[in-house]
Amino acid sequence: MGYLELNDVSYALPGGWLLFEGVSFKVPEGEHAALVGANGIGKSTLLRLIVGIEEPTGGSIRVDGRVGLMRQFIGSAAQPTTVRGFLLAYAEPRIGEAAARIEKAERWMHDHPGEDAQMRYADALAHWGDVGGYEAEVVFDACTHAAFGQGYPECAERRIETLSGGERKRLALEVIFRSAFDVILLDEPDNTLDIAGKRWLEDSVIASRVCREASTSISRRPGRSATRRTDTSAACASGGSIRRSTSAVSSMCVDSRSAAGV
Repeated sequence: MGYLELNDVSYALPGGWLLFEGVSFKVPEGEHAALVGANGIGKSTLLRLIVGIEEPTGGSIRVDGRVGLMRQFIGSAAQPTTVRGFLLAYAEPRIGEAAARIEKAERWMHDHPGEDAQMRYADALAHWGDVGGYEAEVVFDACTHAAFGQGYPECAERRIETLSGGERKRLALEVIFRSAFDVILLDEPDNTLDIAGKRWLEDSVIASRVCREASTSISRRPGRSATRRTDTSAACASGGSIRRSTSAVSSMCVDSRSAAGV
């Protein structure tokens, strides 16, 4: 079930400066919504509160279902990783844990060659299969092919910063739409995408068949957001508060929907 509700949420920055207060809105199952507001008003911070990365100063946040967050800035030289690590960050926790177990077994086998190390590695591979690791690799392969035309086995160890901004954004969107999230939070999803990419994003949001999906999208360019024809409602942020509206003009937007609502 994808459901999101905020009641009287407030957030203060270190030092006590109040960023926003009185934030209350709902995004029910089957709905796309847009969160609209000026730069610096706290829209990205609100997404971090919803996903649980940070805690609100006051109020309550209720989210039903597994939440996926795509940040505004992803995969740069300041955050070095591989394509494999990038994709694993969006995978189920058990997949990430199994991948870490394989890496640990590989290092052990390198440093301690012998039958015991080989058995550890074999056990790690078996566990990878048991938790659905090979199925995840099939999804990863579809994502890399769609994002930049290369198969996952060939690019798994490629540094993520060698991809263009648009390729990184497309890769993140591909994996988040293909993953089993019930609630999706997208921070400026169309930023760095070209025109074709923006159209693909619109179509993907509208055509997604993930049951009980709720997604949140953010764009800072009013009237040019790729989510402008996908939103069914909006929450308008101004002056440290957020109010609900029925118009979905995108300056920063929130999206939520289910298969039944498409």
